[in-house]
Amino acid sequence: QAIDGQSGKLGEDEAERIYNDPNCDRTAGTEQGVDWFAVREQLLSVPFPQSMATIGPIVDRLQVTAEFDREAGICPFGMVSVLFFFVKFLLESNPPDVISARAWMSLLDAIASGMHPHLLDAADWLVKDSRLIALRRVMLRLIRERTLKQQSGDERSEVPPAKKPRVFVYGKEVEHVSLLTQGASFCAKGQWGMEVHIHEWFLSSAHLVKDPEEAEFFFVPAYSICMFEAGFHSIPALDLI
Repeated sequence: QAIDGQSGKLGEDEAERIYNDPNCDRTAGTEQGVDWFAVREQLLSVPFPQSMATIGPIVDRLQVTAEFDREAGICPFGMVSVLFFFVKFLLESNPPDVISARAWMSLLDAIASGMHPHLLDAADWLVKDSRLIALRRVMLRLIRERTLKQQSGDERSEVPPAKKPRVFVYGKEVEHVSLLTQGASFCAKGQWGMEVHIHEWFLSSAHLVKDPEEAEFFFVPAYSICMFEAGFHSIPALDLI
């Protein structure tokens, strides 16, 4: 069930839990599932990657589909945080486990895509929308590098040069681009999702270059429809941006 006000109406219990207990305090001391109150306390007090001692057992539990679905309904914000740090761990391993990270990122997206970023940012968990976007960018970069190495026939080599035609994608160095590319997980869902998918296809493409001087084409990403429909910016504000 999405928490976006568009894909379907939340039940009274779900809405009460999401809006009145985003930190999942009422799970404190539970013996029926994950004690999300204790998990949150651990994540706030123990830095990553030491926090994997808390995250690992939860991830093991979530590999049972019924447990995953149950906990996602009880504490979606906690689930986003645990999955975020697990994907981060996989991507920062040596070597990065990109294949597993993609699989777990899809599960993270399944929850985050139904959650308006303003809700995520308002909850008192460590993972905000900006961190989700940064994690997606890291994964897309590693996918691109892996693709280029595979195409070169030597995955142990340095990353080969980009293929032609070479494309430069404007990013956070341009303030307006950052304003127009918020909520990638949320905006990738639904009828406006292609704006996100095209952007991320370029970011993972073998044609991407980091230096605009090397580029033959330029792409300026903007999730304009989502920015308006989801209430990020008004039409007049979008016109000014």
